[in-house]
Amino acid sequence: ARTVACPAWLARADKLPKFNTSNNAADEGNLLHDVMEDYYTHDLEFEVQLREGRKYNKQVLTEDLIEDLAIPARTMVESILDKYGVVDFICEPFVEIISGEMGGSIDMLAISEDLKTMIVLDYKFGMKKVKAEENKQMLFYALAAREDSKTKGWFDKVENLVCVIVQPKCSHTADIWETEAGAIQRFSDTLFKALENPNHASSGGHCNYCPVAATCPTRKEEAESALLMDKKTASEVSACLIKADELEAWIKDVRNLAQTYMDSGVVVPQYKLVDKRPAKKWTKEAADGMARVLSHDQLYKESMITPAQAIT
Repeated sequence: ARTVACPAWLARADKLPKFNTSNNAADEGNLLHDVMEDYYTHDLEFEVQLREGRKYNKQVLTEDLIEDLAIPARTMVESILDKYGVVDFICEPFVEIISGEMGGSIDMLAISEDLKTMIVLDYKFGMKKVKAEENKQMLFYALAAREDSKTKGWFDKVENLVCVIVQPKCSHTADIWETEAGAIQRFSDTLFKALENPNHASSGGHCNYCPVAATCPTRKEEAESALLMDKKTASEVSACLIKADELEAWIKDVRNLAQTYMDSGVVVPQYKLVDKRPAKKWTKEAADGMARVLSHDQLYKESMITPAQAIT
């Protein structure tokens, strides 16, 4: 989506220093992607992976992650496989539109028994809701699979495309977009038309998670122009509020970039890292131990439920 709207980000990103931007949320997502891949590719049950101490960086697979995320994700995947009569699927195929330049890995590519319906499935383990409808990432995956020699044969009889988002933190029902296979070619036309103008830049929702968001000249110009806007009428105030939201997002990106620099040992003049206040919490072992020696009233305090909880 970012490339279609702002192809200039590609060249700008190449000029940035490369940092390790891993965090707990990203590591959790990568861990669960690996867990789901091994379950479907190697029939490796979740409990087996738990006993083996499955981890990604410092993020370790736990019973809670399995119960809260992996099992609901599996349930959704199974419903999709049943719904569309899937006869074959492949996990994490790396497919390319242009070898060495343009491609990606699909969480799951599946095809129906009559070979007429192609399913592109993507796991999302974050809290920010992602919709399947008109999802350009999904269309990109479908295009790459159609063009790659490893999977293009799967498309010989395909008439329908189904894009699926499995996001257990947001819903225990998969988000599904059903369309005809022609959507893949329409997306291809849109993508390559955008790439004909590699210097075109624009801001918008596609700036989220962009590696150049904090240093982007386009966003800097918009930030400067926002400071000059009049705020005399309701319409002008409305326009300023829109710009304020964009400025707040840009400010957050700048702070995150500064944090990344300092975490990597780069000196940012006039700023320094300080120790974060540690958040203390009970481990499961400690909680279980306290439960054996203390009464319920000693362990817990009661509070009245909120109005929202009462309504639900």
